[in-house]
Amino acid sequence: MYHLELRQFPRNLCRYNLSAQQLRAILDAWAREERVELGERSWDPRRARITIIDGPRVPNELLTMGRGWRHAQRHGANVTARMLLDARSRAGEGDRAADTAGAQPLLDELLDLAGLLGPEPRRLLAAWRSSSARMPGRRPSERLAEAERELASKPPRPGPAAGS
Repeated sequence: MYHLELRQFPRNLCRYNLSAQQLRAILDAWAREERVELGERSWDPRRARITIIDGPRVPNELLTMGRGWRHAQRHGANVTARMLLDARSRAGEGDRAADTAGAQPLLDELLDLAGLLGPEPRRLLAAWRSSSARMPGRRPSERLAEAERELASKPPRPGPAAGS
């Protein structure tokens, strides 16, 4: 059983005896930084604080007496960090799935670019990275020209084909 508290000065809201499914619906929206509608209010995850307690069911008689949250805290465990981490992880998986759907055009462009790097693209790329580290304030074209000069002055090392 889960118990939830939302706080955003000067208001707070508690919900008790939530199932994992009910809590997940709230947390998934929270992890995506979407406003959550609860108790006739809209809660902004960037401004409000959320607390989640995992514990036994809070009896109705304690709820009517206004002691529900204290009971939940005393008899349960604060699992806010773990639950938010799980929700953010789920939100991130959705983002990655959406990102990979658009990845093919980018991959095609990168393969075209690799073809423009000549017969030894990996060797040139390594030299380009090295010149970029040495000359961070220079334009990419200048750093590439430096990398090409560096490769022209050094013969390829023997071993597997440099372009593979």
